[in-house]
Amino acid sequence: MTYTVPAKYYHRIHHPRPRFKTDIENVLYYVATSINSLPRDVERKFAEGLQHLIRQYPGNAVKTEKTISNWRTEISALFGLIEYDLIPDVRMDDIVRQCRSAVAWVHANAACYGLDPNRVHLSGHSAGGHLTAMLSLT
Repeated sequence: MTYTVPAKYYHRIHHPRPRFKTDIENVLYYVATSINSLPRDVERKFAEGLQHLIRQYPGNAVKTEKTISNWRTEISALFGLIEYDLIPDVRMDDIVRQCRSAVAWVHANAACYGLDPNRVHLSGHSAGGHLTAMLSLT
């Protein structure tokens, strides 16, 4: 008997495309920092601004419009880092509240950045793993 993951629990894991494999850190850093210069706007205008920013990445000035559009769709995940106060300056429930507030902001503002608010994923390591669990339970 072979076990099959039910479709409703199956999620494809996104891996960087071959064009990014040797430069993924620089690409993510460029997009993450440059995207902050774009004004919050309707999805169409945001996509146009993002298209322009991608064209400015080193080496992209001579790329075709199709390649630039592929970049935009392949950079489908943006990473957000949550900063929070540390113990002993605050209590644990204060830290959880700060993180919950940050996640709520991402969900409420996702569409302004061309993202799907229903596809926000949390992960963390060490203390971040603990906070991820706390956020999923509260």
